[in-house]
Amino acid sequence: VVFTGTDATRPSTYPDEVFTWKKEQTITMPSYKITKWNYIYAMSKLGQFYITTGAVAQLLNRSDINDLLAPIITNIQKNVTNAARMGDNSYETLVTNYIPIQKSEPIVNRVLSWIFLSSGRNEYDGKMSSSVFQKRSNFLINDLSSVSVFINGLIARESCLRDHFMITNGISISYTALHSKPWTKDAVAKENPRLHIVKQIMYRLKNAISTEYAAALHFQQTDREKYSREEEDPTIFC
Repeated sequence: VVFTGTDATRPSTYPDEVFTWKKEQTITMPSYKITKWNYIYAMSKLGQFYITTGAVAQLLNRSDINDLLAPIITNIQKNVTNAARMGDNSYETLVTNYIPIQKSEPIVNRVLSWIFLSSGRNEYDGKMSSSVFQKRSNFLINDLSSVSVFINGLIARESCLRDHFMITNGISISYTALHSKPWTKDAVAKENPRLHIVKQIMYRLKNAISTEYAAALHFQQTDREKYSREEEDPTIFC
């Protein structure tokens, strides 16, 4: 099974790319990774990774792997759902309105150990100080990054998963028809819709790749060479 990944799920500590320009100037290219700008998207995508990994593990009769994934999947589903119910799921709102839950349990049960308050409730009656906001923000980013690190480490350790399952790496932003609906909806509300679309594209060009390259990342020659032509290729592309 080959699952379409996204660099948006890379840990927040993933290094930026640094290039040398004309032998004397360095240019830093920000990496696509978990940030406040894509937080809920990254969490939702990681949830898909976990659910699909669990399905593959079940087919391989590895209930022990599913036992590790189950509590994290539950927490992801809970938090994504609660964020949607809040109505305004901007990152600032999430930071202000989540409640940490402390658990003295294994790390797989502690990650994502918080909930978003439902719409109409607020943990803070007054204005939150910038220091408290930053502390809570760091907690959310670091916690979600640990979810990313955990699934990558699990797949790397388990040869049975590596033989039958792969999440594509290196896909940052690839412009497809999927972008047209939300971008058009946003653009028509602007004074200059065309300018808005151009700004969207220009801003994301630093992380953009072609659709052809994104498609090619789903095929790994080293994996396919393990099987002879006489054998049935067990890889399912989806």
